[in-house]
Amino acid sequence: MRKYYNEKVNLSLSIMTKIVIIDDEFIARSLLTNMLEEYFPENYTIVGSYSSVKDGVKAIQEFDADLVFLDIQMPEEFGFELFKYFSKINFQVIFVTAYNQYAIKAFRCSALDYLLKPIDTDIFREAIHKYLKNRPTKGSQGEQMKVLLEHLEKEKNTNHHHRIAFYTCNGVECIHTKDIIYCESDGNYTTIQMIKENRVLVTKSLKSVEELLPKTLFKRVHKSFLIKMDAVKRYNKFDKLAELTDNFTIPVAHRKEAEFLKELFGKD
Repeated sequence: MRKYYNEKVNLSLSIMTKIVIIDDEFIARSLLTNMLEEYFPENYTIVGSYSSVKDGVKAIQEFDADLVFLDIQMPEEFGFELFKYFSKINFQVIFVTAYNQYAIKAFRCSALDYLLKPIDTDIFREAIHKYLKNRPTKGSQGEQMKVLLEHLEKEKNTNHHHRIAFYTCNGVECIHTKDIIYCESDGNYTTIQMIKENRVLVTKSLKSVEELLPKTLFKRVHKSFLIKMDAVKRYNKFDKLAELTDNFTIPVAHRKEAEFLKELFGKD
């Protein structure tokens, strides 16, 4: 069952959010305006609603916007072209899209919010509530935006390492997959072990982390462990332990052993 939020926010969040809406469809812009008015009437002011990237850029710069709703597929200029006009991203973005599955994965890898068309009211409310509760500082989304654009600039290729932005209890951590040795389940969270003994606890389940990582490079060898295959140094078949980079040892489940060995030796 979907969680419903109490739309009353505390006084520390009473600062008015300046919003710009960019979408070539009048109906879509009107829908967003109406939903903001209905569910968050005291928390925002729309400083501009535009059908093109060019007009939206002017409003963002003129009014120093805090939050931008950005459609991706527009006839005159692709939505992502917005970012070439800014040397620094001093505003938050919630993408509004009917885009393909790869772009959706790119949003997830960058830990950026998006709304799928047709917009679901409950998901919209969750996205705004999340923004209000975790109101970010100016410029804090820049690194996440770089991760997004890195994913979108190249074709989908599961053999390539890339960066992924993960939410942690303290904010957002951008991790390059080449630095990951293994991932370990910790309930609804996951500990990501990296080289040089660095480790990060991210607020995603191991299953969710697995969906973001390149499938040809990372393999689930146990219900609690996901390992990078090129980090494997040796395998003890009697103890069913895989020794990895930096002398980490990971158990391999009996039912996963055949698949693990097939990947290890590159057998068809």
